[in-house]
Amino acid sequence: MSSSGNNPEERSEEAQSRDGRMLQRTHALMARDIFYEADVTGKITFVSSAAERFGFDTNAIIGTELVSIVVPEHRERVASEFARSIMMGDEFPSEVPLVAPDGRVHWFEDCGIVIRENGRAVGITGFLRDISARKTSAVHLDHLRAVLDAHRSIGKLVLRTTSPQRLIQGVCDELVRTRSYDNAWVALVSGMGELRNIAHAGVTEDFDALRSRIEQGMPPECWAEATSSSCAIAIEDPSEFCRGCPIVGQHGASGAMSVRLGYGGVTYGFLNVSIAQYFLANRDETSLLEDVAGDIAYALHNMEMASRKREAELALLESESRYHMLFEDSHDAVYVTSLDGRVLEANPAMLELFGLTREEMIGVDAHSFYANPDDRTEFQRAIERSGTVVDYELELTKRSGDAMSCLLTTSVRRAADGSIVGYHGIIRDVTEQKQAERALFESERLLSIHLRAVA
Repeated sequence: MSSSGNNPEERSEEAQSRDGRMLQRTHALMARDIFYEADVTGKITFVSSAAERFGFDTNAIIGTELVSIVVPEHRERVASEFARSIMMGDEFPSEVPLVAPDGRVHWFEDCGIVIRENGRAVGITGFLRDISARKTSAVHLDHLRAVLDAHRSIGKLVLRTTSPQRLIQGVCDELVRTRSYDNAWVALVSGMGELRNIAHAGVTEDFDALRSRIEQGMPPECWAEATSSSCAIAIEDPSEFCRGCPIVGQHGASGAMSVRLGYGGVTYGFLNVSIAQYFLANRDETSLLEDVAGDIAYALHNMEMASRKREAELALLESESRYHMLFEDSHDAVYVTSLDGRVLEANPAMLELFGLTREEMIGVDAHSFYANPDDRTEFQRAIERSGTVVDYELELTKRSGDAMSCLLTTSVRRAADGSIVGYHGIIRDVTEQKQAERALFESERLLSIHLRAVA
């Protein structure tokens, strides 16, 4: 006797039916996940309809490379993981950020396995589970920590730096070093909108073109928006908003923010950064950038006030009625030299600083005070370009040979016909300050090493 259950063909049909029902149940369980298949080159050969929930067109995706929909900065990693799985036959667990056609980024847990035919790898199949809420929260927390780290570093920079150019370059370097932002640039402008200083970090191309446009009176569009706003402005799609900007290509799929550097009603310049689009909607993000901008603007204000004070002090030196008093009683070294560098006058503080008598000082060649004689030439060029330098850093030496870190505030002396006949100014010894800063840096470094060791 025989029964339908013993018929191989009927058993095969039953098995197929069971397999079909199992596949239907599996698909039902995975309805909220994206099921996909890709060949060995990484080209997508199948994707489930669940992808449409996240803004993807399934018909458009099939035939494209998987990495083409991955957020650009993660493509190299994902491609490497995919290739390693194909080569080694390992499972393909990973966390992958995909960017939809509308620009939204979704994070997925990618669980994939290698497909084999006759023992040979022919592709990968797997499913993508949405972990955007969890991942975005963690990523944003890490980012905010990085911004706070940069903020602390910038705070120290503000306290130590007396040069606007060094300040803004240091700010850009810190914002990119801590990976707070993809790139950053700062431009300082005069009250008439003329470019004074500019610095950048992370911008790899076309920055000179941007600088040239600003110098020609064609500032970027974001400046006008930032000027009219009391807050930092967020730019979700720089390719559209910043269409004419030479560095718009630097943003890629990222967004941007721009904020005015203002204090006391004065606009000192603008700070611009590139940042992942999914951070832009968070108010903490713009608030932190505004805090950084506020610190920079306050520091620039203080530098301007200090510069005006020093300029007033130098102008006072020009007054014959008070010149002698300032010259003799100043605690800082005051000097007058000829154009070729001969010392014509030196106050008591100058004699004490270098360890010379008045007879030894008068007529001596100022080049002999420079630790590096070439610095004298650079110093001359700097002062003759603008007529005045403020807090110009130099390494000078005493009679004993001891080196000193000094700040020189100097103006040119002119004859009646306007020609330069020499220089006069003030030397301030900041050696102890520099040593204290180095000691602080070393103690912070040792503390950091200790904390890492403890962790």
